[in-house]
Amino acid sequence: MKTSQGKKSQMMIAISATAMAALAVANAAFAGEETQGSYRLRDIPAQEGQSCEEFAMNLGQQLKDYVGGSIAGFDVLETRCFQDISTMPAPKNAWNVEITYAGDAQLKRVSTNDTGVSMFQPAYKDRESCEAGMAAEIPQFERQTGLTKFFAYCTAPRYTSDGWEVSIEAFGTPRNRPFSDNLPVFGKIVGHTWESFTAMLSAGLAKFGFELAQAEMSSKLAFAEVVFRYYGDRSLSPHGHEVAYIPTPEQCLAEVTRVQTALDQAGFKTLGVFCWGDRVQGLTQLEIATDGDRALRLAQPETTYETWEVCEASREGVADNYRNRYKHNVIAALCNYDWKNKYFNVTLVEQPR
Repeated sequence: MKTSQGKKSQMMIAISATAMAALAVANAAFAGEETQGSYRLRDIPAQEGQSCEEFAMNLGQQLKDYVGGSIAGFDVLETRCFQDISTMPAPKNAWNVEITYAGDAQLKRVSTNDTGVSMFQPAYKDRESCEAGMAAEIPQFERQTGLTKFFAYCTAPRYTSDGWEVSIEAFGTPRNRPFSDNLPVFGKIVGHTWESFTAMLSAGLAKFGFELAQAEMSSKLAFAEVVFRYYGDRSLSPHGHEVAYIPTPEQCLAEVTRVQTALDQAGFKTLGVFCWGDRVQGLTQLEIATDGDRALRLAQPETTYETWEVCEASREGVADNYRNRYKHNVIAALCNYDWKNKYFNVTLVEQPR
């Protein structure tokens, strides 16, 4: 009986060793397999003096030279031009190119065309101004990503019939990546020119170690949206806190300075504090734009006031009461007009937990 069990144990050990050896061979073979992939570029303006097929072949050689020895066994298998069937009409005299390649790893694409949110309006009115702007955009791209651009071109985007934008392509692991985000604004921004607003946004992004590339605004009736492209190590996914309705633009702008100072003193980073006019209610709204991963907390105590002046005289006492009695980490207190019920109350801006 003991002999039989010993033989079974030896057989199991032998089978286990054989299975492990086979698995090791399979893993080694799998590790050595080539990976195939494809890379596509769309809506490239037709190049003078060559056909699309010639351009695609030359671009494939450029890609092979660009990758070099960074991917073992890298080779371009095929280049071709293709027709892109889309619900959005393609620009006239534009090419679409596909490069099929093989190697020990997939290409890691970094592109200004793949940033998350589409810009509403292209940054440039025509191809000439776009190509002039591209000369400034490429150094920013290379400095922020730490990568050398593979290819850059100006294109007329499909989402609009007017304007041009820059497309910059590279491959590798970027230090920072281009992102696009949007910030809804339900009225007209007051107290700012567009230049001063983008300067505020740029300064806000810099607090997070990010750099603004482009910004624009799209207005539709009572709704607007600020869309901006920037470089960073992650997407901010910004959140706009509509903190308080304030009777006049002048009162709101005075509150902006006070609230921004309080946020700075508390060490809470924001993209900016600003006011916009509510076209429906005829009031002014104060908004705080923050990192979406670190949103502020807002609280409104039940006490109400008949006038702005009485509320203003009471708000700091309310804030101190919540700090001392209820242990809330209050950064600032503002008076808010409740236009539905026709009274004022205090809004407390608090640190997130």
